[in-house]
Amino acid sequence: MNTVSCVRMICISWVIGCIISSIDIYFIYQLRFCGPVTIDHFFCETPSLLQLACNDISSNNIVGIVGGSILLIIPVCLILFSYVQIFLVLVKVRIHSGRYKAFSTCISHLVVVTIFYGTAMFMYIRPKHLATEDADKLVAVFYTVITPTLNPVIYSLRNKDVQRAMRRLVGPTACNPNR
Repeated sequence: MNTVSCVRMICISWVIGCIISSIDIYFIYQLRFCGPVTIDHFFCETPSLLQLACNDISSNNIVGIVGGSILLIIPVCLILFSYVQIFLVLVKVRIHSGRYKAFSTCISHLVVVTIFYGTAMFMYIRPKHLATEDADKLVAVFYTVITPTLNPVIYSLRNKDVQRAMRRLVGPTACNPNR
């Protein structure tokens, strides 16, 4: 990866994100809101805002599904493709010393990616008739709080010092299969 490729990917990500967000904002701006203007959610996010609209939100739902698909499915496919390539290289490599470490690194990354993108897809790319306020709140907590909290935990579990500390915390009998 060189600097030019990195800058291109960053610019493409920002431009696509800004365009899709602008389209989403445009369609939200066309809505009329009536009744109580209190959002029953942890933060102001598009699905909870659409619940307050008085007029038809079908075009907003279509824009949300298309935009969510572009922002979520394409990156997940690219991430999975890159990890398949990594796994294929690791399987072909005859050196066994770094293979376990590479596999554990990839698996921990994939766990975080799965949790984040899975919950975000559930939130933004599902049929709106399946949405419930309580489920939306729970899912929002997962991708805004749980995933960032799990990041350091998942990545640090490969650290030998952290593993030793966890063994001391859990106790010697919990890690001993012969007890």
